[in-house]
Formats: sequence, structure tokens, C-alpha cells
Amino acid sequence: MVVTAYPHAEALAYIYEQVRKQVARSLRALRVSGMTATLETRALQVAQSQMDFIEAFSALVQDELDRRRSRLIDRRLAVQSENPQTLGPRTRRAQV
Repeated sequence: MVVTAYPHAEALAYIYEQVRKQVARSLRALRVSGMTATLETRALQVAQSQMDFIEAFSALVQDELDRRRSRLIDRRLAVQSENPQTLGPRTRRAQV
């Protein structure tokens, strides 16, 4: 038998995991995959007191913005490789 400092540690870990999964599902439903990808890291930073909640939330939002910018650049580069003249200043949004 394993004795822990917290007798309900297993139950708390189970609850935490269920909440984490629900939050991840909700973030995917909202289509914020950048937040979903870094949620665990940001939660650990808060738990280890490296960040407070508002800093972690701000970082999650920034993660999402970074992911979207990166995907936009990737899409533009893919379009440009197919047609080198499409990345000019008058590129239509529908082309990207």
C-alpha cells in the first residue's frame, strides 16, 4: 500500500484529468487549436507559480495568435509555390 501526503490525491488527479479533457474539447470546438496545443504547459506554469492566471491566459491567447499567423504564412507560401505571381500586394484573400 502506498501512503501519500494527500489521501485523495488519486481522486484529485482523476478530476483534474477530466476537467483538462473537457477544456481541451471546448477549445477544439471553438477552433482555437493553438490554445489547445499549449494548454498543459501553461497550466503547469500556473501550478508551479511561474505565472499567475492572467499571465497564463494572455500567453494562451498569444499562442493562438502565433499559430494563426504561422498557418497564414504557410498557406501563402503554398499558394506562391503553385503560382509565383499570387503573393503580390494585391493578392485576394480568397486565393489564400
